[in-house]
Amino acid sequence: MKKSYLLSVLLLILITLLSFAQKVPIKFGKIDIEDLKMSVYEKDTSEVANVLCDYGNLYFIYSDQYGFQYKFDRIIRIKIFKKGGYKYADFEIPLYHKGNNQEKITSLKAFTYNIENGKVVKDKLAKNAVYTEKTSKYRDKQKFTMPNVKEGSIIEIQYSIKSDYLFNLRKWKFQNTIPVKWSEYRVRIPEYYYYKQLFTGYEPLIINEKSTIPEKFTYSRSVEQLNTTVKSTNTVLSSFESNSNVYRWAAKDVPAFKKESHITSVKNYITYIGFELSTTKYPNSTMKFYSKTWESINTTLLESENFGIRLNRTKFIEDDVEKISSNYNSEFDKMIAVYDFVKTNLKWNDHNRVFADKSLKKTYDDRAGSSSEINLFLTMMLREVGLSANPIILSTRKNGIIHPLYPSTNKLNYVISYVKINDNEYLLDATEKNCPYYLIPQRCLNGKGRIISEKFTDWIDLTPKRSHKYIVNSDFKINDKFELTGKISTVKYDYAALEFRNNLEKETNIDKYVEKLMEKNQGLEIDSFNISQIDSINLPVKEEYNVVISDKIELAGDLIIFNPMLYDKLIENPFKLEEREYPIDFAYPREKTYILNFYIPDGYILEEKPQDLEISLPDNAAIFNFNIKKDGRLIQVTSMVNINKTMFVQYEYQDLKKFYTRIIEKHAEQIVLKKI
Repeated sequence: MKKSYLLSVLLLILITLLSFAQKVPIKFGKIDIEDLKMSVYEKDTSEVANVLCDYGNLYFIYSDQYGFQYKFDRIIRIKIFKKGGYKYADFEIPLYHKGNNQEKITSLKAFTYNIENGKVVKDKLAKNAVYTEKTSKYRDKQKFTMPNVKEGSIIEIQYSIKSDYLFNLRKWKFQNTIPVKWSEYRVRIPEYYYYKQLFTGYEPLIINEKSTIPEKFTYSRSVEQLNTTVKSTNTVLSSFESNSNVYRWAAKDVPAFKKESHITSVKNYITYIGFELSTTKYPNSTMKFYSKTWESINTTLLESENFGIRLNRTKFIEDDVEKISSNYNSEFDKMIAVYDFVKTNLKWNDHNRVFADKSLKKTYDDRAGSSSEINLFLTMMLREVGLSANPIILSTRKNGIIHPLYPSTNKLNYVISYVKINDNEYLLDATEKNCPYYLIPQRCLNGKGRIISEKFTDWIDLTPKRSHKYIVNSDFKINDKFELTGKISTVKYDYAALEFRNNLEKETNIDKYVEKLMEKNQGLEIDSFNISQIDSINLPVKEEYNVVISDKIELAGDLIIFNPMLYDKLIENPFKLEEREYPIDFAYPREKTYILNFYIPDGYILEEKPQDLEISLPDNAAIFNFNIKKDGRLIQVTSMVNINKTMFVQYEYQDLKKFYTRIIEKHAEQIVLKKI
């Protein structure tokens, strides 16, 4: 009877496995000799490597001890063409852990294949070459470097992960920074679980299938039996059935993701799929909802010990609050005083967080903290001096955009503070001491943030109200050594000033900054300089340099030839792709104005000058003006580039690319003076 039972169970398992059987696109260890012989990627011979195949399979398992878990299997095979592709032999596998639960890797196997003396030779990854690196409180990475990688090698890696964390299943990237010949992901989910699926990216899938199949979960359990007066425990097999949902996605010949200028995060553009648990419905039980709303996230954060509760523990700051309240009368002055106090007393540790890992008192005692701890402290103190202040949660540019239809704290990684005084709204971030009250750092300029408050919760636009503004005024004469001598004055406003101050802080002193300025600009000699308003962060930065420039004038017979843009000409187009499938994000508006005055030396006349040019994109999204005026012996060159719109969509790419090409062409043109 027992034997018959076991046979029937094994038969059911076999039937279930067969029902899942589909042709797997890759078999570990089965290397195609033609792939090894391949010397270049035929679709782009400049590529350094190519993903030949990346195959993932995720499915649920069940045990009496752990209940449902999922298992994730992966095989990836990469061809290395050039030394630049060696970095793809450095591999890392992210793992999640919390408390005693930890995702574990099993069945890790990895080989490097080469052709040596006409034969296929393989090198096995040694066990001691694998190590674990802690990346955050809840995340680790297992890392290793494949052995004996050469030009022409194929590396192949196979591993499995068993996980208890069913809230978020393993996401899958169909695209990489190198071309992908084939990428496939299969997911099998019991009917008791429903997941939201989040697709991003611009590359199409050639397979997008869903089906439903019967699945039997068989597991062992212990049963106590009473045989006369003796108790015994036997292990028996039990099973249950599910109509499981099966998904299959695949992409073929996916081009490499080329990271070009002016993008936020690769996460926003690369093609991948992610999962978030929405509901569970087990047999004989009611449906349980896990999907969050932004309103429920607001409540959760306010009630969290690591967020909203921290704002209520204020006794330790009473003396400092009293000083500010007694010294300042207006709400605006109090806001500025608190803002300056926090920036002066707390230093950002470069960690981005939504939840505070430590109390705000501990943050104050340490004089340092994460973005969450510093800006929650700021919010708390603003409230204590009587202002209407609330935290804002957001996702930084590198972390990816927030999807309003998919509420989740997992997609957020930063906190700033929101203050309303009468009808004026202020966004404050105290992590950067050089940031004035009317700016937030560039990393925060990422769509929208969410206000967290006991009274309301709503989206707030993070689009900047100020620009990156830079004005240069120069006056030059040509001396008898045919050098340019004169003065360069610059004024940097708003984001340009913030950028300058942050860069200047990295230098040991101002003299070192000026020394590097001369090293960077060949032929530039700075005789004297003055940089003012560095510490007045609400004012622009002003620079004045008395200079001699020795290598910008070319002599040809009786002609003097020079490029009037000197060191400020645009020489490289930031947009190099033939086509671009994702938006262009400038973060903030940009204004660059150059007014360059040149005095014609005695005995010379203006022989030739560039033609004036004025171009613009529709709705004045971008404007370029270039003109040259002559007034007696003065030649005045004006170049103005304004990028008035921060976001350009894909179909505007070609126009924007041509816009920059025209600037480069015009900035390359020369002025010619002729001896008389």
